Amino acid sequence: MSAWEDNFHVSGGTLTTARFEWFPDHIVFTLMNGAQPIRTTADVIKTETYTSDATNIPQVAAPVGINLWCFKQTPAQDQSVVIRDFEFVAH
Repeated sequence: MSAWEDNFHVSGGTLTTARFEWFPDHIVFTLMNGAQPIRTTADVIKTETYTSDATNIPQVAAPVGINLWCFKQTPAQDQSVVIRDFEFVAH
C-alpha cells in the first residue's frame, strides 16, 4: 500500500497545488494548500519521494497524462476538478 492511499485535509479553501520535481534518480511529489508559485514550497499537505534509476524514470521528454479517479468508493457528493495552470520549468 502506498503512503498516498489515505485521506488528507485541504484547509483554507478549495485550491491545491501539486508539484512534481523530476530528477534523473528520483521524483519528488508535493501537494500544497492553495495556489503556490513555482519554486515555492509552502503550506505542505504531503510530500513523497520516489527513488529509482533510468530504467523506471525516463531520462528524455515524455507526454504528460493526468488520471483522476475515485479511491475505494465514489464521493458522497459531486465534485469537480479545474486545472488552472500547468507549467514545465527545467532544473
